[in-house]
Formats: sequence, structure tokens, C-alpha cells
Amino acid sequence: MRATRDLPSLERVGAMALRDRDVRSDAPLETLVRGHLAQRRADIERETGNDAPAARPAGKPRDFACRSYSGRDDWESDAEPEAAPPPSAAPIPDPAQVAFKELAEIFRSALARGDERGAGAAYDNLRVHQQEHSGILPAAGLAEHEERLARLRKRLLEFRVQIAALLRQARAASQRGDEQVATVLLRRLAAFT
Repeated sequence: MRATRDLPSLERVGAMALRDRDVRSDAPLETLVRGHLAQRRADIERETGNDAPAARPAGKPRDFACRSYSGRDDWESDAEPEAAPPPSAAPIPDPAQVAFKELAEIFRSALARGDERGAGAAYDNLRVHQQEHSGILPAAGLAEHEERLARLRKRLLEFRVQIAALLRQARAASQRGDEQVATVLLRRLAAFT
């Protein structure tokens, strides 16, 4: 990717890298590749921005005059239309911040699915990434993720306790021969899946 000198070739190489099976299967690696691509894209844009030819100053009159459209006989200088303001240069996000946001999205997705392992792994990756880039990424953002992971773990523990209690009750009802109670308890257990 470092050998690329223009945006089209960077996009082509980046697409190939992101399609790689190993990159697609490893979310932190994919995040790092995307961050590197963003950084290289910013570098190329900065390089090409400095080499752009200087534009003619706005308001410089053209070299010719023309008859006014109204048909009058007086000649007017046709000044160049007012130049549009230069596009505001949006600040280029730091690759570490881009990677942190992508890891945070992976974390939120795992939380939404109730995936304790996935959320725990994503949180660990967030923590390591924050420690590596402590000057750029504040630790305060990490505290919120830690709290959300703790809430997920607490909720899942409560579900496990309820499931274990329902299993004990269903087993006891089955051993007593109380089919109606066992059926109701099994339906409640099925609601957890």
C-alpha cells in the first residue's frame, strides 16, 4: 500500500486487501487495515494537494470586452464570475481514532446480539488499542464500554440462574409425574432461546 502514489491504485490495492479471507475473518486486523488505508489516502491527498497548479486569482478581468446583452452601444468589461470558496478541508481523522470507532462498533454489535464472548474480545481489543494510543484516545470512553459489558454479563448471569431454576423445577415436576407443570416450565425455558 505504501508503494501506491494515486488514489485509484490505493483503492484497488485496499479492496484486494479487505477481500482477503484472513482479513475478513479477523475484525481487529480488518480495522487496522482500514485505518492504514485511511492514513495512506490522507497522505496521498495531502501530497497531490500541494502539487496542484496555482489558480488564476478571482476577479481578474478577461482580456476581451463584449457588447452588453441589452443591445446598448456601450462596451463593458466582462469580469470573471466570483470564484466559489475553496471546499472546506474537513479534518482528516487520526487512523487510531478510526480504528477505535470501528472496534467500538464491533463491540456494540456484539452487545446487541448478547454475545458475551464477542463483546469481551472486542472490549479487550478496545482496551489494548487505547493503551497503545493513550495520547490520542481518552480513557473515559473506555469506562462506558466497560460498564456496558458489566451490565451484559450481569443480565446473562441472571438469565442463567433463571434457566437453572426452571430446569430444576421441570425435572422435579417430571419426576413427580406432573405433566402439566413440566410442560409449562418447558415452554418458559423455550422462551429463553
